[in-house]
Amino acid sequence: SMSDQTSISILTCQARRAAAILRGEPAETRAGALHAAAEILRRKQNSVLSANEQDVAQARRDGQTDAFLDRLQLNEKRIEAIAQS
Repeated sequence: SMSDQTSISILTCQARRAAAILRGEPAETRAGALHAAAEILRRKQNSVLSANEQDVAQARRDGQTDAFLDRLQLNEKRIEAIAQS
């Protein structure tokens, strides 16, 4: 939904700002923040997948290549890989 897309856009912007702030922090602080972000990603997985489905559909309508669509497509396994990285 639009609300989910807006929330994800806001979260993305906030994540970029947080990354800039965390660059100067001790490793322990960065690790804690990344762990918290991974947990949020796991909890919001359904919203992320729903928004991604809409993104993929739009990209397909826009004529993007199959390779691009494959890279764009998220699933539970890919989300978990992101959360673990």
